[in-house]
Amino acid sequence: MLGRNTHFSIAVHVCIALALHEGEALCSDVLAGSVETNPAFLRSVMSKLREAGIIESKRGAGGGSLLARDAKKITLLDLYQATGGEFELSTHAVKPDSKCFVNSGLCEVFQDVSQKLQTAMSKELKRVTIAALAERVAAHEKCESAE
Repeated sequence: MLGRNTHFSIAVHVCIALALHEGEALCSDVLAGSVETNPAFLRSVMSKLREAGIIESKRGAGGGSLLARDAKKITLLDLYQATGGEFELSTHAVKPDSKCFVNSGLCEVFQDVSQKLQTAMSKELKRVTIAALAERVAAHEKCESAE
């Protein structure tokens, strides 16, 4: 369903934070504070990133999470797919025995448009890396500090 995917935006936030702290393991409590969410909820999102091979975790003293690969090789599409993102237009509820000719064709039309939107969105998400976003965030921080 076309809609808001907070897991995706949280995953982007986490990966940018990890990229900006390259080589430094960040614990989920620190990341949850940055994201401004509950640590348990954040860990559920991070679990998806770990399963997708995007982040890795170190246990014990000095433990936490790190990017599992170079931020230049992690795209927004990777994060979108890892968090179960779906992009699909859906129709309103229609009775199965509806005689309306609009209802009978609308599902097919929406499927076609959804596929075209998914293709365009995937192409754009694949183009943007975590490294590029981290650079933009860091540049923004420098501008804010200078004021």
